[in-house]
Amino acid sequence: MIQNNTSYPKDSRRCVFSTGNDAYIPHAVVSLLSFKKFNPLFDVFILCTNISGENRKLCTYCGIIPIEINLSHTFYQQWQYPKECYYHFKAPEVFFSMGYEYSVYIDGDTYCAGKFSWESTPSFHIAGASYNTIGDFFIEIGDYENVKASFGLNEQSVFDRERIQSGVLIYNNRALLNSDYFNKAGYLFDRSIKENIPRKGDDSLLALITLFYPELETFVVNLNYNFIDYINYASSGPINNDLDGDVIAKCIVYHFINSKPWFLSDYYPNYPHKYFCYKWLEVMINNFSQQDIKRCYPDFYKPDIIDSSKVKFYWFKSQPNFGDWITPYLYKKICGTEVQFIDPLETDQNVIIATGSIMRLCGPNTIVWGSGIRDRYQD
Repeated sequence: MIQNNTSYPKDSRRCVFSTGNDAYIPHAVVSLLSFKKFNPLFDVFILCTNISGENRKLCTYCGIIPIEINLSHTFYQQWQYPKECYYHFKAPEVFFSMGYEYSVYIDGDTYCAGKFSWESTPSFHIAGASYNTIGDFFIEIGDYENVKASFGLNEQSVFDRERIQSGVLIYNNRALLNSDYFNKAGYLFDRSIKENIPRKGDDSLLALITLFYPELETFVVNLNYNFIDYINYASSGPINNDLDGDVIAKCIVYHFINSKPWFLSDYYPNYPHKYFCYKWLEVMINNFSQQDIKRCYPDFYKPDIIDSSKVKFYWFKSQPNFGDWITPYLYKKICGTEVQFIDPLETDQNVIIATGSIMRLCGPNTIVWGSGIRDRYQD
């Protein structure tokens, strides 16, 4: 196990990918787009069994290449998660054949908020963040004793080796191909089922692989590359302390483990979670067509406003203020009609808010042209 900051070769071709069944592909697209925003030199892919025509068009529009492969013969059983969650074990072979020395895997329930470093070449097969040892993880999921007995594992090694957290992984494709990584994954997947301790998700299979095959060298990166708030963060409410701001400022990839950003909810466990949920949704809304938003995320769909005479606006007008009062001016200049004022909190109709520090008034019936908050403490 190596512990350091992430760093990768400057001259290697770079790719990032996600995996999913057809229903999960839109989530993966959003997460990959957030990654691409900060890492524009990466080529972008999705590994899937099959893809619908609508999702293929979505991927094409967003500059993402779907790769259809069928690994049902290897991952022949599935539980809570679809079999595609295991497809990243095939990725080193797929992408090395395409000329990529390294590949980055991100799950569809992540938001990328920063740049991945790529400077020098450490010696590793698999890199990622770690929150506990493999032994601690097996105890957590309740199969430590069974795994130890079935696979004849050394107790000290189980608790000595850090567990690489799935969700964000960096693969050394050449090294993993030479180590027969995919076949190792398939063997342990099959054996665990026969031993009646099935690996019901890619995280538990990855933990078993890296433990059972110690020659696979792991490289532990900073936790900000796979930040999981329920593990190491316990704050609530609006930003009001240095920890909240520190999380948002330093986070490279935020991992939504419990509450997913595509679920419409008024509850957020803490402010950074709410912040990154909104950022994930912002990427989706800014890149998906109205048709795709309606198809994939109907809770967040807003119908087109086709009759400008029915458009309602809100701006703060209790006292004269340039930043607020420019809203009706801009509307009349752009649309050529008189603006109708209405408070979004007093109607179910769609209301547009624009300039001014009025983002706090956003709700299910608001459409934001461009707004903000006065400072980070504004409720």
